[in-house]
Amino acid sequence: MERKYVLKTPARLKTYRVDYDRELNDEQREVVLAGGGPLLVIAGAGSGKTRTLTWRVARLLADGELERTKVICPCHFAEFDVRTGAVLTPPATVPLNVYPVRVEGNDLQVEF
Repeated sequence: MERKYVLKTPARLKTYRVDYDRELNDEQREVVLAGGGPLLVIAGAGSGKTRTLTWRVARLLADGELERTKVICPCHFAEFDVRTGAVLTPPATVPLNVYPVRVEGNDLQVEF
């Protein structure tokens, strides 16, 4: 039986305007750059979870990968609507602040 092998060039790595190597440590960068879909992040107090997840949501938005309209808080697992900041599930009772966002060329701009 003859086998045929095809060598493929690996997909080109995506480039970002943000220097994730400078902004994040290795573990944070791995979370931020992981593909779309659900992701479980377990980390201790003061490890930068909130910062990391904020960067991840921004990266998903910039890549157009945010499939749903909710984000889950890593501290208490309450869910919020990313469009309005509204609380979707307890234990949270106070909505999140939301800010106008627009795309200018390749930039995602947030007004705050």
